Amino acid sequence: MVFLCVLAGPAFASGEENRIQVFYPRAECAGEEIEVDVWDRDYAAWRRHPEHAYVPVETCQEEQAGRLLHELRWRCRDRDPETTWHVGLDVFNPEISQSCEVRPIADAQSRAQIHVASPHEAAIIKWKKGFALVDGSVRVDGVEGVEYELVIALDRSGSAPDASARLAAQVKAARRFVASVNARLGDLRIGVVAFPGVNTPARVMTRPSADRGAIDLALNQALRLGASGDHAFSEGLEAALDLLAPADVKPERPRARPVVAIASDGASVPFAPGSTSGVRELVERARSAGVRVHAFALAGHAHELSPLANKLAERTHGSVRRVPSSALSNNFFAAVRLPLPEAVTIYNPRTQDTTRARLDANGRFRAAVPMAAGDNPLTIVATTTDRSRGERDWKVRYDAMAARDAFLEGERERIRRVRARKNLQISPVRDELAARKSVTPVPGSLDD
Repeated sequence: MVFLCVLAGPAFASGEENRIQVFYPRAECAGEEIEVDVWDRDYAAWRRHPEHAYVPVETCQEEQAGRLLHELRWRCRDRDPETTWHVGLDVFNPEISQSCEVRPIADAQSRAQIHVASPHEAAIIKWKKGFALVDGSVRVDGVEGVEYELVIALDRSGSAPDASARLAAQVKAARRFVASVNARLGDLRIGVVAFPGVNTPARVMTRPSADRGAIDLALNQALRLGASGDHAFSEGLEAALDLLAPADVKPERPRARPVVAIASDGASVPFAPGSTSGVRELVERARSAGVRVHAFALAGHAHELSPLANKLAERTHGSVRRVPSSALSNNFFAAVRLPLPEAVTIYNPRTQDTTRARLDANGRFRAAVPMAAGDNPLTIVATTTDRSRGERDWKVRYDAMAARDAFLEGERERIRRVRARKNLQISPVRDELAARKSVTPVPGSLDD
């Protein structure tokens, strides 16, 4: 069942430009995503949603008011083509109103950048078979490869029963997240920080590690510490940055992309207005070190997020998400995306061919692309596992005459080699005949 949340604030304009928040619950879905279609009025057919074909469960998304009711459908994302579609939206439900942000901060998804190693742009291709071999790599966040360093920062501030429940929910969500990425441990390393610490601003439970046992132990220890201390978001973020980007120290894995997932009381700074002491400096430190910060406002109210929360998401190319009380039991850390290169296609409009490149585990690709005589304006498209998309135009020129000459020269060389082999085969035959004639005839034989 999908819920419509009407936002407080200025009145919306009429027509298709109305934007409202829609809450997508888990419903019967076992997975973590929902597939969304919209009704195409011009063609009287269902089409994939142009803005978000797949939506994480228990999240809010903006929709055009004119598309609501019976012009939007959704279903659980799985491999069964017979999965039931649910058409339409329920009306506003006050029980989940705080599930939708007033000003959602969209996740600045990782863009897939395409690097072409060969041929160089404007190259003249003379390969006789009418193809161009295109080699390159897909880089996520400008980095080639699949390595990540992630620090999960857990808020243990407060002393009331709800603070203990909040800590337990964070640990549970962290365990579920670690289980979901278990196969990637090695290329992915995970550290755990709890804040505030015991007689310290924050406590490092484990440095980034690929040891599942060490990570589980760190989460158990964080839970045993219990809830205690004053709110200390800045101390938690600082401890995470100290692990990922220590000052004046070369990173242990310079090709690993650094990410922070930090959960904290949604009614406190930086999500709510208040003192920004230290936080702004940490945001700039994260930005300059290339650290993405994904912040989770736990059980906060649906009031306007503070300018600092907006700045945190914007400057670190991360995200800020609300986790309402009703969603604390969900795997909210699943919203942290650690994308990998997934596919590369190369389209040549001259030949109307779309070639799917071979892509290795590190994001390097190679494809043999059919060519037509003259200019070939190729379009290279790369996608990642979080469905971000990168595109690059790459023009090369195919010289058909030179390719023909190369082909003819190749044929001449092939014929020369064949003739050379034949000459080598004739000599032994002659030697054998000569040997036969030199044998002394046996008396009484036909040769006598």
